This record gives sequence, C-alpha cells and structure tokens, in this order.
Amino acid sequence: MVPNVKPALVQALRDLSVSKQKLSAETNRQSTVALMLGLSNRAQCLQLAEQQQHIMDKISIGEKVFGSIQQTVRDHGDLIADAKLTIEEQHESIYDLEKQVAMQQQSIEVMVKQYQKEMMEQRQMIEKHKNEFRVLVLSKLKQDASLDGAILLVSWMMLKVPIVYWPVSAFSAAIGVLPVFPVTQRRRTLIMSNVTKLLLLTIFARALRITAARHGLHNAVGNPNVYVSQMIAILKNKFKPQNDSAEENRINF
Repeated sequence: MVPNVKPALVQALRDLSVSKQKLSAETNRQSTVALMLGLSNRAQCLQLAEQQQHIMDKISIGEKVFGSIQQTVRDHGDLIADAKLTIEEQHESIYDLEKQVAMQQQSIEVMVKQYQKEMMEQRQMIEKHKNEFRVLVLSKLKQDASLDGAILLVSWMMLKVPIVYWPVSAFSAAIGVLPVFPVTQRRRTLIMSNVTKLLLLTIFARALRITAARHGLHNAVGNPNVYVSQMIAILKNKFKPQNDSAEENRINF
C-alpha cells in the first residue's frame, strides 16, 4: 500500500505546487492589475486635482471678475444716484429760476403798466399844459393885437396933430418941388407926404410899442408876421370845410 501512497503524495504535491504557482501567478497578476489600477487612479486623481485646481482658479478668477463687476455696478449705482441727485437739484434750480423769471415778468408787467399809466398821465398833463399855454398865448396875442390896434390908431391920430401935420406938409411940398420923380409936382408932393406919414406912423407905433412893453402892457407876442399867419390860418380853417364838401360832392358825382 505504501508504494501506491507515494505517487499520490507526489501527485498531490505536484498539484499543490501547480496550485501555488497558479495562485502566485494570479496574485502577481492581481497585484499588477491593482498596481495598474492604483497608478491609473493616481493619475486620474492627479488629473482630477489639476482639473479641480484649474476649476478653482477659474472660480477664483470668476469671483474676482464678479467682485469687479459688483464694484462697477456699485460705482455705476453711485454715479446714477449722484446723477439723479444732480438732476433733482437742477430741477429744483430750474423751478426756482422759472419762479424768479415769472416773478420778474410780473414785476416788469406791473412796471410797464405803471409806466404806461404815468406816460398817459404825463401826456394828458402835457396836452393840458399845451391847451393852457395855447389859451394863454391866444389871450396874450389878442391883448397885443388890441394894443397894437390902439397904438396904430393913436399913431394915426398923432399924424393929425398940427405940430406934426404942418412940418410933414411943408417937407412934402418942399420935396415935391424937386424933380425927384418923373411925375407932376402935385403927385410928387402927395407921394412924399404919404411916405413921410408912413415913416412917422412906423416910428410912433414902434416907440409906443416899446414903451408899452417896458411897462408890461405889451406881451411882445404879437407882431405883423404873427398877425398875418393867424389871419391866413383863420381863413384856411374857414374855407376848409367848403373845399372838403366840394371834393366830397365831386367824388360822389
């Protein structure tokens, strides 16, 4: 029985040795696989770590950018708030300016109305003074005209006084003898008499007028030129309605 046991034992030992070799090979294979897996895992972990670090860097950069954007937004918000405050202040300033302009315009309108009222009153006063002055001038002119008429009458009467009339007649007769003008002696005497009387009348009237002006009786407003212009104006005013009516009738015809 022993010889049969040895081959079995040898076979068992061989099988055991084969099993150990297989187990060792399997163990080596598994160790190799495990090592490969470990290396792969390590590589993946390193890659994941790099990716994570890259992501963290991007996140950090993003946070910085986001912070910068937030700061920019805050700055823009402050600028908008300042601009809004400035706009409100400008609105208030514009409102105050408009209010001041309206008040100034009202005051100017009041001043203009007051000025127009004063101008109207002054115009009325000037017209009143003009009318009063016109009445006064006309009154003085009438007084001067009456006094000048009386002076002419007195001067003419003075020519009739013998102390004046006789020398004038004698002078005219003496001059009439001389052949001064190519007319008859009687006509020369008459011409010289009239010329002398006119000259004396002018002298007497002027002397009386000066005396009356010195004593305040003559206003020195009236004179021959004024009397002539007043007579022309009176005649124009008198005949003006007739001319106007004639023109109207001519137009109507």
